[in-house]
Amino acid sequence: MNDLNRRKQEVFTSETSHDINKNIDEAAELDSKLTNTVTQLIKRSDDCYFQSRLRFIFLKWAQFTKRQKSFATTINNIIRKTMLQNGFDNVNAFAQDKQLTRDQNKMANGMKNMYWRHLVGNYFSHWKG
Repeated sequence: MNDLNRRKQEVFTSETSHDINKNIDEAAELDSKLTNTVTQLIKRSDDCYFQSRLRFIFLKWAQFTKRQKSFATTINNIIRKTMLQNGFDNVNAFAQDKQLTRDQNKMANGMKNMYWRHLVGNYFSHWKG
């Protein structure tokens, strides 16, 4: 009896392992077929072998929207750069004007000092003489 049970168990184990191996092989084959199919679908989509009218319209709309967004971004960047450049130019012009004013004030003070020295020098020379 014990021998019969052992024999049944061996037969069951061998059949089960055979079924498991068969299922593993079928799963691998199905996986490779699925991978191949998905690859072909992606290739067809990327290479535009076939497109429906609705898909074609959508792709053209997406391309137009991307170009329009790119154009708007470029204009925005140009405006910002121009505004920054104008701001820097204004700061530079103000600094140059300030320096010019300082230089003019120094020259005016120098002229005033020369005049007063000359005038006061004349008075002292008249007073002494």
